[in-house]
Amino acid sequence: MGRLDHPNIPPVHMLGRDESGRVVMVMKQIEGESWAEMIGNPDHQRWASVHVDREEWNLRVFMQICHAVQYAHSQDILHRDIKATNVMVGDYGQVYLIDWGLAVELDAYGSYHARSFAGTPSHAAPEMVQTPHILSRATDVYQLGALLHEVLTGAPPHQSADTLECLQLAQCSEPITYTEAIDSSLAKLIRRAMHRDPE
Repeated sequence: MGRLDHPNIPPVHMLGRDESGRVVMVMKQIEGESWAEMIGNPDHQRWASVHVDREEWNLRVFMQICHAVQYAHSQDILHRDIKATNVMVGDYGQVYLIDWGLAVELDAYGSYHARSFAGTPSHAAPEMVQTPHILSRATDVYQLGALLHEVLTGAPPHQSADTLECLQLAQCSEPITYTEAIDSSLAKLIRRAMHRDPE
């Protein structure tokens, strides 16, 4: 994360150790609201400061997250946990993709071989669940599609109270049929991003 210098990624100012030898990381303080809270609550106070169509506003926020991910990929970094709860929206239009705790570095072939599943089952790409767990930039692209699905429908793509069932839904990643309320071009984009085949 400290290697990433992008307006939509919180900067790390300093890394060191305290008097007891514990690792200390000093980051930019992020003030704002979780995008998930706004999506889940049409009466959220933050909506009062939004003076354009909400769907258009959400798509603008989404594009900023796409730019952050594109930049991370250019640095061979995979986020692995893209979801609305990991997006913060500030008072003055700031948008941050946070929680890089699962981020990994891609190898020379653009891959990361995970030992086991790590991430959020409701937004997981099939390759995160399948053995072997060979991840790539397409894994984050899948999660961007899952994020857009969440933004437009108000819920994550893989829904189940049972974690195992949720992971099975992620592994199958059946194409989703959208109602006419979702713009057909956006629906097509989501289905392509969330295709079970990373290619």
